[in-house]
Amino acid sequence: KFILEWMDTDVFKEHVDGRCPDRECLALIEYRIIPGKCIMCGECQVVCKFNAIIGEKKKPYLSGYLPFEIIQKRSTKCGECVKVCPTEAIEIVDVKSKEPVGV
Repeated sequence: KFILEWMDTDVFKEHVDGRCPDRECLALIEYRIIPGKCIMCGECQVVCKFNAIIGEKKKPYLSGYLPFEIIQKRSTKCGECVKVCPTEAIEIVDVKSKEPVGV
């Protein structure tokens, strides 16, 4: 009975469409760094145990540097990078639509 009730919900329909509104299905979400909010502090890169975040910490004497980026194939989507980001520059996006997933 529970499964039949669940299948009639909007949550089930979202999953059939390839979206997870609860941000729990790892195959349906990605973590992305918002370049305009990122201050290039490197905290996310330091905390990532799987080296999923590449880029260079901003240095005052350099004019060019690689912006931070999350390599999706390496990411376990553990959320540690989101926790340490001081500017909330890491968002969780829906894989299918590439739109941020609501909180």
